[in-house]
Amino acid sequence: MKALRARMTRRANFHDYTLAGIYMFTIFRHQNAPSLSQISGDPQRAVGVDAPRVVLLPTGRILDDEIQKTMELRSE
Repeated sequence: MKALRARMTRRANFHDYTLAGIYMFTIFRHQNAPSLSQISGDPQRAVGVDAPRVVLLPTGRILDDEIQKTMELRSE
């Protein structure tokens, strides 16, 4: 498998990414790495206790915790 390398080509050279804002990032998971979440619930239910929802698995919970910590550190 080819090693991943950072691609900075998608960054806008006119934008200051250190400014406060909302940013989207994509996470790629190796095919052998554990899943981050699973869908639970009844797809036939639109609302209620049995409605479909995302359930974080252990690795997903760790990632979510780290993202929350980052947001706390960066909020000023």
